[in-house]
Amino acid sequence: MYFLIFDIQDVYTTAISTIELIRVQYNTLQRDFSFPVQFDFLDQGSIVSIEVSTASNSKNLSEDTVAESYKLAYTNTNAAFHSHLESLSHLLVALDAVETGGIKKLQDQRRLLIQQLDNEARFLETCVCTVWEGWVLGKRSQGIERNLEDMSMV
Repeated sequence: MYFLIFDIQDVYTTAISTIELIRVQYNTLQRDFSFPVQFDFLDQGSIVSIEVSTASNSKNLSEDTVAESYKLAYTNTNAAFHSHLESLSHLLVALDAVETGGIKKLQDQRRLLIQQLDNEARFLETCVCTVWEGWVLGKRSQGIERNLEDMSMV
């Protein structure tokens, strides 16, 4: 019986300290991250640099169309952003490895931190998608304007 209590205490102590360490790493990651002013995307084999201020609030494109069509390039411009996302992924993997021993308090703390990390990653991906979407909508509207101008000259 003594060994079982010791094992539970050991699991609890290890898990709580690991979860807290990951929480501190996440807070540091957030504190040190600066959202980029521009992103580099791949568009038909070419790199296109798009300023974040280009982002559109419009939702004229379907999420599936945009999500499938954008590809964030691996360039110096995007390096910090890619690194930040990768660090979030590493923290999620570390949280997955935390053994909670079935202790509800540990499970809840772990689940909460996983949700925070996942929400952060989704938010960042949504921001990138919005920047791309703004550029695509602008590109399409320019194409429509050019077509209208060409038709008026005929």
